[in-house]
Amino acid sequence: MIYDVESLFNFKFYKKDGSFIISFAPLLIFPFLYLKFNIEKLLKAFLIFAVSVYTLLFLYFSMNKVSVLSSFRGLFDAHNAAGGFLSFLTGICFVFWRKNKSYKYFFAFLLCVFMLLQTQSRGSLLGLILGIVFFYFWRQRLMLFTKIIIFSIIAVQVSILIYSYPIYKKYNIGQGTSIYEYIYTIDKSVDGKTANIYIRAFDNWPKGLELFFNSPILGTGFGSLNDTPYDLKGVPGLFSYNAKQGKVFDSAHAHHSYIHVLGEQGLLGFFALLAIMVCMYNFIVNNKQNQVVQSILFISFFNLVIMSFTENRFTSPSNALPFVILLCLYIIYVNGSKKELALNG
Repeated sequence: MIYDVESLFNFKFYKKDGSFIISFAPLLIFPFLYLKFNIEKLLKAFLIFAVSVYTLLFLYFSMNKVSVLSSFRGLFDAHNAAGGFLSFLTGICFVFWRKNKSYKYFFAFLLCVFMLLQTQSRGSLLGLILGIVFFYFWRQRLMLFTKIIIFSIIAVQVSILIYSYPIYKKYNIGQGTSIYEYIYTIDKSVDGKTANIYIRAFDNWPKGLELFFNSPILGTGFGSLNDTPYDLKGVPGLFSYNAKQGKVFDSAHAHHSYIHVLGEQGLLGFFALLAIMVCMYNFIVNNKQNQVVQSILFISFFNLVIMSFTENRFTSPSNALPFVILLCLYIIYVNGSKKELALNG
């Protein structure tokens, strides 16, 4: 509200920069409700519907594929959005197949994996794989390995930034020098996938880090990361804000949920996000009223956590909203179960 209060009355803000409001809005209402219902039956109906729709979309995509490099996007504009949604569906298929040992769910699982691969979304595939791996760690009481893997990912990315951030500053990448100009100076034969890695390492991630270093406590303003070129006012290293005139609403972001939040909302916003994540995790692992849904939520939660190291996924409606809706339904179900137990007890 301080950065750009007028954005609250602009639809483009909620569609782009403020999309997290859509993703997390159900948490403002549904946790206060309670109802005992057949949540597994509801989830199965959703799964059948979603897989059927995406199978038809994939058939249409296959018949109209332009080239072997084309990526499947389903009903989304971005291939990573489709990948994140399909990884959510795949996690549901996996849990139902694990429980029922049914060929129907095994086939649905393989179909979803195949469609996920066709999105060419590497972050979504990594999130799904590690989500399932962490699920088995949890079941075997080996969560220490989960922590080791997550901290290893952080260590690798910190190492990359230690190398790439000085280059970002030296060449003024994204503000003066185009990231593509720099890429072609170091690799003239770069392909699209490799270029995406360079863009993250030398432009997207350092951009969020730049804002964080200028305003580490409060950030430079919600929605300020894509308002370039930056016009930072204030006391660098303490508090600054992006004073650029004319706010931009688009899908540009730091391609990293945690760096993005650090840049725009500083440590205050970052720890608020961590607090939300801890509350979600604690609720999931401490409520066993329906172990199938609990398992799906566990895999989906860590899927989001891992994907958010590669894209701004934790606040994206295509990725976060399905998880949040299922979490809210489970909260309602748990509330209803506890209410019924209290009345009968």
